[in-house]
Amino acid sequence: MFLSDGGPVLGKAEMLSPLSRTQQAFRFVTLDQNNQRNLQLGIQSHLNQNSDEERWIAKYRLAVIHREPPRSEALKIALGSVAFGILVVVSAAHFFHFQLLK
Repeated sequence: MFLSDGGPVLGKAEMLSPLSRTQQAFRFVTLDQNNQRNLQLGIQSHLNQNSDEERWIAKYRLAVIHREPPRSEALKIALGSVAFGILVVVSAAHFFHFQLLK
């Protein structure tokens, strides 16, 4: 018995050479019409799932290709320097303003 997304598949199977320590290859020798339909539905379901994944991957790749380029490091350093300079000027004005009132 083999369980698929299309339902259980019951038929005579021939064991083939193992693919790995955890995967055993086989092929169905005889399948009646209902079990063959269940197997086909299971395979189609798997193919549709892969198709959805492929569409998602394609959409992600397009988003990565067409994304906005990041700001350059020089611009970040310049803006940081300007902000620091403004902070120094405001602090100095505040300090001298209170020094003059004494």
